[in-house]
Amino acid sequence: MDGNFLLILVLIATMLGLVVVAFAGPSPDKAQKRRVALIRGRHSDSTEAMMEARMRKAISNRATGTEAKMLVSLVPNPENLAKRIRMTGKKWTLSQYMTACAVVFLLTTLFLLMRGFPFLLALMVGLAAGLGLPHLWIGRLIKKRINQFTTKFPDALELLTRGLRSGLPVGETLGIVSSEIPG
Repeated sequence: MDGNFLLILVLIATMLGLVVVAFAGPSPDKAQKRRVALIRGRHSDSTEAMMEARMRKAISNRATGTEAKMLVSLVPNPENLAKRIRMTGKKWTLSQYMTACAVVFLLTTLFLLMRGFPFLLALMVGLAAGLGLPHLWIGRLIKKRINQFTTKFPDALELLTRGLRSGLPVGETLGIVSSEIPG
């Protein structure tokens, strides 16, 4: 009894760790190095720097790993799903979303199998959870972001009109609005 419980805890901790890694953003150090390399390549007159910039561009335009393509290829309309993910305001990729769906599917199926459910029923409920729960979560995040925008928009407009009526330049007024109203 205790061995099974410990195994379940280790499995859940491992899956949660995988979800955290899947939704972790890119490394700030790598992003900074990439930006510095882009600036160096853009403003350098040497042919070597120009060649490196072309190589980086060619490599970045190449397709990513095959495992990510395999999961994303299962989506019937990836453009719409990517748009929905962008609407949340998070920096998640389509492959991270699909990985999360797969993790939810596996966790749900394994949990139900350990509880004694028939294999086919556990598989179907796991599939429904893997496809439905992340979709519902994305919808909830979109709705939350839209509601936040709707509540802050009138205040931003009022602040904008007051700044413009008082004679402030447009750029300065927009700067004040963006600093006063978060998001």
